Amino acid sequence: MSEKFKHFAVVSLVRPKTSEKVFGFIEDVEGGKKTLVHHTEDRHYHTNARIDRDALLKGLNCELASEGDLSAGMQRIRTRLMNPVSIKKGMVVSLNHQGKDVTARVLKGGRDVTVALDMFKWLRLDSVTVDPVENYPSEGPMAGYAVESYTIVSGHDDSTPFKANISLNGKVTLLVANDGWGGPDAFSPAKGSKPADEVAFYDAINQTVKEALDGRSDLSGMGDVWLAWDWYYRPTGLSFKDYLRDFTKDF
Repeated sequence: MSEKFKHFAVVSLVRPKTSEKVFGFIEDVEGGKKTLVHHTEDRHYHTNARIDRDALLKGLNCELASEGDLSAGMQRIRTRLMNPVSIKKGMVVSLNHQGKDVTARVLKGGRDVTVALDMFKWLRLDSVTVDPVENYPSEGPMAGYAVESYTIVSGHDDSTPFKANISLNGKVTLLVANDGWGGPDAFSPAKGSKPADEVAFYDAINQTVKEALDGRSDLSGMGDVWLAWDWYYRPTGLSFKDYLRDFTKDF
């Protein structure tokens, strides 16, 4: 039976519990040792120790169908599986979440990815449901600055311990660390950079703060605020100035 059902063949199938006829596609993984029959954008039936490929396809009453029978979302996933794209930590991706197209930072790459919609809301997804996109630009005095890498490390738990690199026009210029004891982030020049590079970074932040907050000069040293914005919120399209306005609205 299974000879006519090739890898990535589009099929109709009948869901065992509801007897509903739907359209999906076949995916052979692990060198053909396991077969999946995708029937929604995030669910599939699969072979196991008791059910081989033939039994699975027969049990689902699979029949060959055409690509046009698939929903747009299923067509997209099938196309992505046929043309794999490597999703890596730090990338910015687009995805559909609760019916809306959004962009997010990848916190963990691979086949099963973790993305951050913001600092507190993370999603675990199949990588075929996301697409790489360009990050939103950083504008104004902070143009060219970006968090190059961000890694959560072992430490105390008063706050999240991490290490990060900040680049300017693609070159790493600053190192950042927090040991999790509740203190401020510690910034220092990267190898090949100078203390003046750290001063320039803070000057750019202070200028942005003044521009965003109608000239307020009582807020300075907000490197940690920028860091959180750049890693978690810049990929969503929220500007640093709007983030500052929201962050400081109560003080």
